[in-house]
Amino acid sequence: MTTRTLTDRPFLLRSFLQHNPFYLLSAACMLGGCLALTNSLSWSPIDRGRLLMLMAALNVYELLLVGLAVFLIRRRNVRGDAIKLLLLEAFFIVDVAFLNSEVFAKDFGVGLLVNLIVYGLAIFKLALILTALEIPVVSEPFFLLLFEITLLFATPGLFKFISDRDNGKLPELAVYAAWWGIAAIPVVYVWLMHWRPVNFSTYAKALLKNKLVIGALIALPLASLIAHVSTANWVYKARWFPTNVAPLLLGLAIALGTYDRHVVSLTFRLRAQILLPIAAIVLSLGTPYQLEFGFAGLSLTPLRIVFATATLIYVQGYWFHRHTYFAWAACICIVLGGLGATWSMIVSNLSLVVDKSKETSSRLIPETATQWGVLAVTASFVLLVLGALVSLFKSSAPETLEPATGQLLDEEA
Repeated sequence: MTTRTLTDRPFLLRSFLQHNPFYLLSAACMLGGCLALTNSLSWSPIDRGRLLMLMAALNVYELLLVGLAVFLIRRRNVRGDAIKLLLLEAFFIVDVAFLNSEVFAKDFGVGLLVNLIVYGLAIFKLALILTALEIPVVSEPFFLLLFEITLLFATPGLFKFISDRDNGKLPELAVYAAWWGIAAIPVVYVWLMHWRPVNFSTYAKALLKNKLVIGALIALPLASLIAHVSTANWVYKARWFPTNVAPLLLGLAIALGTYDRHVVSLTFRLRAQILLPIAAIVLSLGTPYQLEFGFAGLSLTPLRIVFATATLIYVQGYWFHRHTYFAWAACICIVLGGLGATWSMIVSNLSLVVDKSKETSSRLIPETATQWGVLAVTASFVLLVLGALVSLFKSSAPETLEPATGQLLDEEA
């Protein structure tokens, strides 16, 4: 009895077996069921008991996805199916149905307990996935994913805790602070995955082989966190400001500017690190009073914070790229940030400095013959000292030995 290979079967059956659409259909049914059962399609409230049962069902489903992927990934001819399952799990692990936020909205205490359990399960599932991909749990990719998942699970709870203490209102400053947490993700990514010697680690080949799954696991939590923080403005009726995006631009400036040292990408990296902070500054020019606060007697606004961060980015860019315009940009940011907390204050103080400079310079210019004489006598002493310094420098420098005239004639002959 001969066994028929996959290539010997009819085209339709072969295409069906190769693509195996059942996993994708299963995930679509689970997502559709979550949206329907949480009343996300009708925007009506949902019973807490049903919500908890749905979260339990979703986590059991995710564990089955991971378990089946771990079972299939080492078997012949089905590695593609295992990767598909892991990609689906990466989609679900980032709370795609926003169930964690729903639980917090019902009850903070219950939400905290449930989310701690779900958070522990998420870490367990990540450890299983990396182990199946032959990547150690104690490794840079795991620490990066742990950082992202921690931010993702902690943000809804912090928003709910802060709003409960303020009669259900979420301050715009809390949302702005969350954007700084999002901005840290690209920086942590570059630090762990590019600045550290990951390419020379024992799991470098496994990381390259499974870059699609790892990329999805890294990118999807960032996208989900941006979605969570963005919708918080609508949920808690907090105003959204363009300056909210500025921290993410600053984080991307560090990541895109220093993710490698290849000559091919040098122009792009230089432009990204010099232009993205400028874009962040432009977005922060209109300083809303809701985002102003004081610290140690200093008035802090998004514009001043962005100027300070841009200064650090340009200093880091100068250290990394050794281009002087990064140093000039850092100096400009320091000066502008020190002139005021808002753009109107900066313009006002800058015009005041210009007026004072004109007044001072006009006083320094001599007007009478006596003043010109005093200036000339003073200049004579200064020039005398400078001449002495040049002479001392020349005397301390080693003399150049000139060849004798006879030796020169011999060499020419």
